[in-house]
Amino acid sequence: DLAEGIKKVKNISEETKSRMATLMDTAQKRIETGSEIAKMTLSVLDQIVTNATNVSTMVNDISRATREQNAGIAGISSAMFQLDKIIKENAAISNEVLDSSGGLSTKAQDITTYTLTVEALIGSKGVAAKNEATEGDFSIDETDQDYTLEQYDDDGAIAASA
Repeated sequence: DLAEGIKKVKNISEETKSRMATLMDTAQKRIETGSEIAKMTLSVLDQIVTNATNVSTMVNDISRATREQNAGIAGISSAMFQLDKIIKENAAISNEVLDSSGGLSTKAQDITTYTLTVEALIGSKGVAAKNEATEGDFSIDETDQDYTLEQYDDDGAIAASA
């Protein structure tokens, strides 16, 4: 029976050897598969790091562009404020000029009237022109060789003097 015991041990040993070879082959294949998975994982992680770096760069570029855009908008806003101020100042000046021009037009008409009267008084008509001018709406004060031309209104009051 010793032979049978040795035969059983030999069979068990061969089975164990066969199982061990199978387990070692399986382990080797799993190690190779794990190594390939680790390499792919490393490649994917490298891509993730590269993409994250690119995203970070883009975010920084967007942030910088936003700051530049805000500065540009502030500059435009300031320019628009200054334009509005200048437009209001120009409008006020235009109104003043318009108001002044009406008064100047009236004064120009008065000066034209006075000038025509003075020309009539000192012109070629001589004394006759002087008499005509004093008989109308105008009179001349010849005191101390200073001449004052006065225009009277309908009630006989002095309306203008030059």
